[in-house]
Amino acid sequence: MAVPNDVADLTSLGFVEAGHWRLSDRHATGLTCELSCCSDDRVVYAVVSGNDVKYVGICEADTRTLKKRMNSYRSSRATKSKTSTNRRVREGIREILAGGSEVKVFALDPSTREPTPITYKGIEVDLVKGLENPLTRRFNPEWNRRSPRVLDEHKERREARRVNDRLQHKIFRAANRGDRQKLLDLGLNEDLAKAWLDKVSEVKAKTRDSRERA
Repeated sequence: MAVPNDVADLTSLGFVEAGHWRLSDRHATGLTCELSCCSDDRVVYAVVSGNDVKYVGICEADTRTLKKRMNSYRSSRATKSKTSTNRRVREGIREILAGGSEVKVFALDPSTREPTPITYKGIEVDLVKGLENPLTRRFNPEWNRRSPRVLDEHKERREARRVNDRLQHKIFRAANRGDRQKLLDLGLNEDLAKAWLDKVSEVKAKTRDSRERA
């Protein structure tokens, strides 16, 4: 079975190697990106390690260049939210570099591939924005939150939480009834079953005392 090679797929679509990330003490985030081409172009870009596309992104605004977009990952001031894309991608890059592997940047400027503007009923199509979702679906990058891979992982975590919540509810009901055998049937060992029974008994006793004092 052939080993998937995202880099070969990228280059077949017209992406070129535009630069690489490296660890650096010059910036607070400990990272810097060195670009060899496309730095002043508005492009679709991919962050790559080995043969794997880790992230697909775009220079969204008309004036946003590849250099400015890479700088936003490097800058700590550009990241306030712990769940932001900048933070997620930056931490992923840093982890790979710290492990001794390379992180490269590939870029595609659609305007050089389609010199004549593509239109729909007289409206010019923004190819940079238009290519983001199809490329995300094609490569299924690990760091893209909207990729099928990540959506599946989120779905699995939500289902696991639902299963855990249902189990906790069944355990509480069994303990509230004092049903030791049911607790064992639900997978608890003797010590855990006893701990649940003792805890529920303690809560019931405190509740009775409170009512009597009232």
